[in-house]
Amino acid sequence: MRLTALLRADLKFLVRYGFLALYALFCLLYLLILAACPAGLRETVCTFLVFTDPAAMGLFFMGALLLLEKSQRVLPALAVSPAPAWAYVCSKALAFALAGTLVGAVLSVFSPAEVLAPRLLTLLTGGFFFSLLGMTAGLHSGSLNRFILLSTALEVLFCLPGLLGLLGMLPGWLSWHPGALIAAGLRGNPAAPLLLLPWVAAAFALTARTAGRRLTDMGGVRL
Repeated sequence: MRLTALLRADLKFLVRYGFLALYALFCLLYLLILAACPAGLRETVCTFLVFTDPAAMGLFFMGALLLLEKSQRVLPALAVSPAPAWAYVCSKALAFALAGTLVGAVLSVFSPAEVLAPRLLTLLTGGFFFSLLGMTAGLHSGSLNRFILLSTALEVLFCLPGLLGLLGMLPGWLSWHPGALIAAGLRGNPAAPLLLLPWVAAAFALTARTAGRRLTDMGGVRL
């Protein structure tokens, strides 16, 4: 119940502060780009767009959300609430993952029907993973500039192998990299979302631990 309440509040937060409105505009722009592409290139361009934006939405914008919450003194309220740290982390990551999956589903009207199911599952699991990365960076950042530096490093580390995979240039020893798995899932590999789950579990454990420390160490003392 606490997770449901937190998720509902986070989705309202994304609507209230314009995150979803911004992505509605992005989605419209991407649809126009795809409509203007030659028919033979639409699927490839669609996959690149989905990988570089909706799938990684949380990595790009999680820092802004966390810094906004800090300015509104949300974390001290959470520190004394009965909501556990894992529910706070799960709610944030799931909210961005659901939003990214929705945008990716709209863009995927240009994809063949047989790749839609693995693509949407990959968007959900991959979006959750990238959101956890963004949250970890945000929890370690006291300013927007620091978050940009940390998130940029994470983008290079986790997105570059995926882009190489989409281009067919990925070395075989990198096939288990989470970015490569997300790229494979977006291209229709049904096993990719399942293979990505251990990475999601590891990222979730790390992020929940970091969030727990932040919540219990509020004010410089251990609650």
